[in-house]
Amino acid sequence: MSVELLDCTLRDGGYLNQWKFGRRTIPGFLETLDRAGVDVMEVGFLTGEARGREYSLFASLEEVARVLPRKKRGKFVAMVALGELELDPGSLPPYDGETLDGVRLSFRKGDRDKAFRWARELQDKGYPVFFQPVGTVFYSDLELLHLVEQVNILEPYAFYVVDTLGSMYREQVTRRFHLLDENLAPGIRLGLHGHNNLQLAFANAQAVAALPTKRPLVVDSSVFGMGRGAGNLPTELMAQYLDRTGTGRYDVSLILEAYDRFIAPLGQGGQWGYSVAYHIAASHLCHPNYAAYLLEKGTLSMKELAQIVEEIPRDRRAQYDQDLIAKLYRQRQTREVDDGAAVEELTKLFAQRPLLLLGEGACQEGQGQRLREFIARRRPVVVELNFRDAAFPADLCFFTSRRGADWLEEGGFPRAVVTSNVAWEEDLPCLWADYRQCLGEDALVFDAPELMALKFFQRCGVGEAYLAGFPQGAACPLGRDCLWGPKPQSPDRRRRLREQLEALGLKIVFLHPRDLEDLL
Repeated sequence: MSVELLDCTLRDGGYLNQWKFGRRTIPGFLETLDRAGVDVMEVGFLTGEARGREYSLFASLEEVARVLPRKKRGKFVAMVALGELELDPGSLPPYDGETLDGVRLSFRKGDRDKAFRWARELQDKGYPVFFQPVGTVFYSDLELLHLVEQVNILEPYAFYVVDTLGSMYREQVTRRFHLLDENLAPGIRLGLHGHNNLQLAFANAQAVAALPTKRPLVVDSSVFGMGRGAGNLPTELMAQYLDRTGTGRYDVSLILEAYDRFIAPLGQGGQWGYSVAYHIAASHLCHPNYAAYLLEKGTLSMKELAQIVEEIPRDRRAQYDQDLIAKLYRQRQTREVDDGAAVEELTKLFAQRPLLLLGEGACQEGQGQRLREFIARRRPVVVELNFRDAAFPADLCFFTSRRGADWLEEGGFPRAVVTSNVAWEEDLPCLWADYRQCLGEDALVFDAPELMALKFFQRCGVGEAYLAGFPQGAACPLGRDCLWGPKPQSPDRRRRLREQLEALGLKIVFLHPRDLEDLL
């Protein structure tokens, strides 16, 4: 038995950065992995939606050829994803044996007939085909056997078990491999594509590599496990394991070099790795983007997140539907209250004073003194958003989530305002703000905490607001840090949040350390 290691970083990892790896990174990364001895490297998607040389999205083989090493050692493939990022095989030239060494064809159950048509068309042009049914866990044994009957007629290069949701345990993977190994034609390789939402991708790959079969195997991986959700099987781990067992000859140091030079600098563009939220999604056979959507809100406990995931209809869990999860989230959050008394009380507090809204980043060492000087000189109403730090003379705390409002249980607090989506088992000494009236109009940022706070305080007569300590570039002009913010936000989210804040009609000043020198 032999095992081919297939690195899919530029394709599967691209879900985190919209495939914008950079015109230098793409060829440099592929060349480094090729020198490391990786057997197969996936260059990205073949798609009619190519966006230029900065992206691992290709509309032609001419575009693919530009990123390949001059002296190829291993094989290079690209993926056509039916119903997602696809390119009609009719637009491809005949196989030339020099550019792509194969085409990976992924498809959902409903696209099976089209997948076979396209696979045959690719084969007629001479391309080896990797045939990959998405979501193998959703196929019964009988359905898999029916599929195998057609696959044996097709005779692709490889047929895959695809753990799309990262939800399969070792016995589930090995049982399907035994079933397929017994029934696939001898010349067809067996492949495994795993995800790490249950932290089982490496264990499952080891189990497959140890199977007693003479059939060649293909195992997918990505450098540092780069991929959406909890990520994929790390290439460097699997390469080292195969070296140790004598089935591989890889230069792991070069794979680590590829990480250091090309992947590590992308770390801020998108996060991946183990998360309880992704564990919850995988345990309920849900697409990881459902968990990602709820996690990004930052308002839910893991228990609440799991409750929303459980409400997703079973027949709609495997394929992500943002409208559905947004609807379920809003239903869970909405609880009406009459906040007229709170608005009246706080209107008296502001009485022509400006608002200083502080995010948790304002606590970072070395910056607090200048803020305290600003507070002493300008005398704003100081409001801490979803946190409490005794170092600041806060007048109010504003909480939009239970996780933030847990601070209240510690006592010794200034007046607190809590939005009505926060569920409490007992009454708290706080003012309640009606959740619905705090929401924005944009579906992506409608419940951004800073937007909710400003909408509420605008009802209390606030006309001028200073913001400091929020996530880097959050709604700030030119994407500047809002005074030492803790982490970046996506450009699209930043832009849309800025538009929502501008629509309020308030005078909003985003404080930056340089600005404080002028304002003091």
